[in-house]
Amino acid sequence: MDANKNRRNIKQFNGERYSIWKFRLRALLSEEEAIKVIDQAAPQDPDQQWQRLERLAKSTIIEYLSDTMIGIVTEEATARNIIEKLDSIYERKSLATQLAVQKKLLSLKYKSDVPLTKHFLIFDELMIELLAAGGNLTEMSKTAHLLLTLPSSYDGIVTAIHTLSDDTLSLAFVKTKLLDYETKPRAVIQVIKYYLQKAIYQTNFHFQINTIKTTKRRNFQIKQKDIIQTKDIHNQETNPIPE
Repeated sequence: MDANKNRRNIKQFNGERYSIWKFRLRALLSEEEAIKVIDQAAPQDPDQQWQRLERLAKSTIIEYLSDTMIGIVTEEATARNIIEKLDSIYERKSLATQLAVQKKLLSLKYKSDVPLTKHFLIFDELMIELLAAGGNLTEMSKTAHLLLTLPSSYDGIVTAIHTLSDDTLSLAFVKTKLLDYETKPRAVIQVIKYYLQKAIYQTNFHFQINTIKTTKRRNFQIKQKDIIQTKDIHNQETNPIPE
């Protein structure tokens, strides 16, 4: 279970970010085909399959609740009752909550030192919070909010996106285009770095070769000079100049 928890990236709910936790938990219950015991009222005479799914859903929910949350739901008999209890406390569908999330969206700005995918994750979590608070944004509004979070360095791609027809635009499409735009400059920088390093290496290599050649030539000249001087001394000794 611990391995699955890490893989699914569902943390135990401790009273914070309820809408995100609930979204992931519902996805897990859907995968395990137990979501219907949350969304539907229990039948008067539940069969064995319903009872099995009820036990599975309830144990899963409790598994993803921190110890501080257990006391809130101990008196709830079913998985549906547990979720309804948590909803009544942490899922406030009010105008004030929507405004608070909208304020977070307007203040959200992309920072170049953060991967764009991480920025998308933060944005998507705010969208989930807004939906949980009762907000309902169209696909066009979501796209507009995302583009507003981008710095001026993205003005070129934002202008290009604005020229597209509304039928073409979707949040997923815009994210793909932004990721492409982010990747291309980095690829160009990597190519430039490669050729700069190559040029520096070649320059250093040729410098070393020339240094070696110069040193060898200088040593050869010194050696030749020594040989000539030695010969002169020898000649003077064997053929002294007559007085």
